[in-house]
Amino acid sequence: MLSALREVSRQSQQEVADKLGVSRSTYAKWEISAREPDHCMLVKIADLFAVTTDYLLARPHAVVSYSVEALLEVYDRLTRPKMEDA
Repeated sequence: MLSALREVSRQSQQEVADKLGVSRSTYAKWEISAREPDHCMLVKIADLFAVTTDYLLARPHAVVSYSVEALLEVYDRLTRPKMEDA
C-alpha cells in the first residue's frame, strides 16, 4: 500500500523518507512489510499522503459494535420521561 501511495504521488523512497525524517532503508522496510512504523509515524505518513490512519491500517470502515442490551438501555434513557415532566 505504501509503495502505491508513493508511486501515485510521484516521489522516490528517498524523498518520502526525507519528508518523514527516517532513512531510506527504514522506509523501504515499511513498504515491504518487513517492519512497521510506530503510531506517531503512521500519523505523519497519513498526513503526507492525505489518507487516514484507518486506510493505512487497511481499516476503511472502522466499526464500533454494541450489544442489543446496551442499545436498548440508551434508548430507554433517552425516551424515559424526565422527573419534572411526570
